[in-house]
Amino acid sequence: MNVAPKRLLSFVLVVALVTGGFAAATTTATADSSVLLVHTEVSPTQPTTDANFTVSTAVTNAEDSDSRFAIKRVTVFDENGDERRTQLNETGTEGWVPAGVTKTVNHSVGIDEAGTHELLVRVRLVSPTDGVRTVERTVPVTVRQPHPVLGMQFATTVAGSPTNATVRVANGLDAPVRNVRLSLDPEKTTFRTRSHSFATVGAGAERSVSVGVSGETNGSETVRATLSYDYNGTRYTTTQRLTGEFVQPTNPGRVTLTNLDVEPAGDSLRIRGTASNPGGSNVTGVTVSVRDSETVRPGANSSDFFVGRIGPSDFGTFETRATAEANGTVTVPIHVSYVVDGVERETVRRVTYTQPANDGETEDSSGGLPVELLGGAALVLVGGAVVWRVRGGT
Repeated sequence: MNVAPKRLLSFVLVVALVTGGFAAATTTATADSSVLLVHTEVSPTQPTTDANFTVSTAVTNAEDSDSRFAIKRVTVFDENGDERRTQLNETGTEGWVPAGVTKTVNHSVGIDEAGTHELLVRVRLVSPTDGVRTVERTVPVTVRQPHPVLGMQFATTVAGSPTNATVRVANGLDAPVRNVRLSLDPEKTTFRTRSHSFATVGAGAERSVSVGVSGETNGSETVRATLSYDYNGTRYTTTQRLTGEFVQPTNPGRVTLTNLDVEPAGDSLRIRGTASNPGGSNVTGVTVSVRDSETVRPGANSSDFFVGRIGPSDFGTFETRATAEANGTVTVPIHVSYVVDGVERETVRRVTYTQPANDGETEDSSGGLPVELLGGAALVLVGGAVVWRVRGGT
């Protein structure tokens, strides 16, 4: 909702009381007369329909008054004929007003319908000598349409990547606005340009600007927008808070590693696989490498593999090397980095590999000669002599 600054509509009701009762007049009070002086004032001349304004009623008891009185009730109406009179606000008993004291009663009121309205202020006063008296005054006021409406929308983007914001100025007034100045103050992001201007925005027309945005482009952003413009010869300024959501693409580009295979290659391990992009946008600068762990380290001069650009629903193959630092099963961290929509991303995939056991000779636990299987025969020590025993033969 667009909130314009509150417009102050002041009604100054000055009631000078002396002994002898109430009388309406436009002259200054004298020592032997009773004078009721009422003065009304409206500022500014055109409140708006989108914000409340304040009706202030000031009641003053004259310095030389020897009477006191109380404000019993103050009521503000939108007066459009008795049948259409609308009560806007009312205040109950406000207490006594001694001599030389001014008491002010404030009412916050709002009018939703643009056009000329006649406001009626009704003040009910109580005096110990004159009882209850009612004073009414009317004043015309013109309520105009709201300020031009501001709106903001962010382009679809991956969280954290630069994007653009479109800020619109829509003039719903009945005349052009001129010399338009727009200032933008974001809360958490950085706007490349923060001040903009238009010579004119026609009645019922719309103008917009596109602004580069960087920084924390995730979640939502609130921008304090200040708009100044000339309308029918009067300069107006309104401040509105604009909120926009950063919307991520439904299927952004990303890299996944599949078909991973680890095999020995000399004194190192060779890792092969596929870097796939299942997303709907390009990824660039794809690089696959081996990272250190407790059981492996990157292979010398061959641990990084540059895949490059991978299009949507496309893939690239890679080969990299690692050196085992332990026997048995080792864990190889495979790191992949890439850029999508101007933002660098990275992920790590871990794959395990069990190295084959060593093929060394094993001695007999009794300390005797070793037994070797040679084809289908066995060399056996029997009674100090060596004989051949052939299995399955004759």
